[in-house]
Amino acid sequence: MPHILLPFCLGLIPALIIALLIIRKVNGESALLRERLAAEEASKRHFMDLATRQEATIALMYAEQKRLEVENTLRRSFAQVTEAA
Repeated sequence: MPHILLPFCLGLIPALIIALLIIRKVNGESALLRERLAAEEASKRHFMDLATRQEATIALMYAEQKRLEVENTLRRSFAQVTEAA
């Protein structure tokens, strides 16, 4: 009986080694993909923060433009009143 099991076990050793190598390679690729995904998420957050800052800057510039338009309109109307008087 041991004579039958010994070749069987010896035949399984290369299959076990191949399985372990495949598992190691798959784990390495999974780790690489996880790192890449983490980098993409960080990049996405960075660009979303930049977009938010730019939107806030644009809103401030728009408010300043409106304020200057009102101020300009007031000065023109004041100038017209001064000329008429």
